[in-house]
Amino acid sequence: FLRVGGERFYVRGVTYGTFAETELGLFPRREQVKEDFAAMAAVGINTVRTYTVPGPEIFDLAEELGLKLLVGVWWDDPRYLDRPTAEAWKVMADQARAAVRQAARTYAGHPAVLGFVVGNEIPGSLVRWHGRQRVEDLLCCLHHTGKGVAPEALFSYANYPTTEYLDTSCFDFDCFNVFLENEFAYRRYLAQLQIDTGDRPLVLSELGLDSASQGEQRQAEVLEWQLQGAMEHGLAG
Repeated sequence: FLRVGGERFYVRGVTYGTFAETELGLFPRREQVKEDFAAMAAVGINTVRTYTVPGPEIFDLAEELGLKLLVGVWWDDPRYLDRPTAEAWKVMADQARAAVRQAARTYAGHPAVLGFVVGNEIPGSLVRWHGRQRVEDLLCCLHHTGKGVAPEALFSYANYPTTEYLDTSCFDFDCFNVFLENEFAYRRYLAQLQIDTGDRPLVLSELGLDSASQGEQRQAEVLEWQLQGAMEHGLAG
């Protein structure tokens, strides 16, 4: 499990973003963020996952309202390469390392930070195209880059079932995005993930159900057994 101040910290989180750009980047205006964070804290949420690095105002608001941030570090991953050449890959990797280095150096010491997520769901088709080893090497390099400037900070990568075979054991904890609408399949998959993760904490970084197509009542019903299953299988949140 993750620990904060020596105490077990069970992640009860929501994702936040991305939004239309304001003076705070790809986040709403300050008043809206404060209102949203207060509503989250009021119902027992303790963690907010972002997909881009917020500005200092949002870190301070999170601390003020007792929330931790799981900070996503955005970089143009392989899906954005114009040409799959060695030179283009090198440029992408350099930019990714610079983004991770900047985020960790600037915010790792902020008390609202729970950890950093240095990538999200690189598509399986692109992992096959570029090669598993090449992608794993890049992700591991981003972890080492972050640790190089913030050795006490926690780093992860948000994987998903299509690329579950990626070796992410270099990271401090594992994040997985899991959308399964059948409870038996969901519980069986969590058990498999726990085995694959080994002795590292495992966090569900995305889960749920599309309320636009299936309605809020159905979404609430599914979320109930998804959250219960995560707790019963010993996930870190």
